Amino acid sequence: MSALKRIRDFKAPKDDASAEELRRQLVQLEQNASDMGDAMQQTSMSRLARTSPRIIHDDSCVMAPGQFQLFDTSVTNVSTTFATPQPGDAGKFSFVINLPGSTSNLYLRAPAGRTINGLDHATIATAGNALVFCDGVNYWTVP
Repeated sequence: MSALKRIRDFKAPKDDASAEELRRQLVQLEQNASDMGDAMQQTSMSRLARTSPRIIHDDSCVMAPGQFQLFDTSVTNVSTTFATPQPGDAGKFSFVINLPGSTSNLYLRAPAGRTINGLDHATIATAGNALVFCDGVNYWTVP
């Protein structure tokens, strides 16, 4: 049985030495839980890198799994093409943001021979965003 499950067996200590030992154990438990949460976040939730430091207003952007980008479609429709995924990209996400105030659509284009939701592109409506999952072969928008 893990130490976390044994917490429910807590009994109030009757002497100062036992109380101090309990305090020490609770501090250690708190640290262990914090370390475990940090480790889970680092291994399970990769950090997204920005594709370009500028806001994209044209069709010049190519996105790879594990990236995010801001788009402004306030003047015209904008397209971004995703890079051809590799097997090591399986499980990575990308995030696209069509900024508030945008009045046109953002088109997410699949690379040649690949798909997004089974199609050659997906449309992000005005001032919307999309989380895109890569399975190492194709891309899928997450509802």
